[in-house]
Amino acid sequence: MNAPRLDSRDLARLFALGANDARTPLATLTGYSRTLARELTDDPRLEYASTIEESATQIGGIVERLALVARIQEGRYTPPAPRPVLAEELARATATALGSERVDVRGEGVSVNVAREPTEEALIACARAAMRHSGTDVVIIDVADAALTFHPIHENARPVLDGSELREFGLAAALIVLETLGIETHVVGDRFVVRLPK
Repeated sequence: MNAPRLDSRDLARLFALGANDARTPLATLTGYSRTLARELTDDPRLEYASTIEESATQIGGIVERLALVARIQEGRYTPPAPRPVLAEELARATATALGSERVDVRGEGVSVNVAREPTEEALIACARAAMRHSGTDVVIIDVADAALTFHPIHENARPVLDGSELREFGLAAALIVLETLGIETHVVGDRFVVRLPK
């Protein structure tokens, strides 16, 4: 018997089903690790339980992003309604998530209209990828008008950030989400530019 041949829509559906199947064992793993952490107070093994819980949370984030990309590819994703927010606030949320010692926000922008939560999550993934693939511990985000400019972007990071090379799921998912939300991204020299809708 031959395996079914899958087109991109079928593949997206398969990913959605896989993400859904992962949720139950993941919830069990998270629940048990939290229970263990509560019971192991002042026990040296508490660190292990905490590490398992943290890892389960990270896996949960991957599963949710996988499911989101699958819904987008299937045409089943309805983004949250856009709302006004200052461009600088989005950059500052990225700094808060990754640490102000790792993300240096400069400048002020204008009010933009975005679905805030998925936009913030995508920007965090972009900043993280910019650091990882550029081999730097700090990324600068310049805010001007409705644009966020991440730099320095080293040569190794350019094809990842412009989407021409798939080397990281989190970033690829972020770029898909941003495009779906009507947010433009491009790489110019050593800059990664995110242009937000006003």
